[in-house]
Amino acid sequence: MKTENGKCPIIGITLSLDHGRRLSAGQEYVYVKRAYAGAIARAGGSPVHISPELAAARVATMCDGLVISGGDDIPPELYGEVATAKIN
Repeated sequence: MKTENGKCPIIGITLSLDHGRRLSAGQEYVYVKRAYAGAIARAGGSPVHISPELAAARVATMCDGLVISGGDDIPPELYGEVATAKIN
């Protein structure tokens, strides 16, 4: 798979954020299953891990596509909604 300019597409992969609950108590980590990058590479893309600190506008300019890998719930306030249940 190649883009119009003949290069492999850059595909961003979102990372999950662990606030010290799963991986190591008291430490924050970002993580993702390695299989995401492997699948993108096998399909002809160039996988890039996207840190939560990276601005969405920057991601949009550097990536040709985006895989949202999953993880914890996204706070509803970020997409204009109100939480209807307790979110951990």
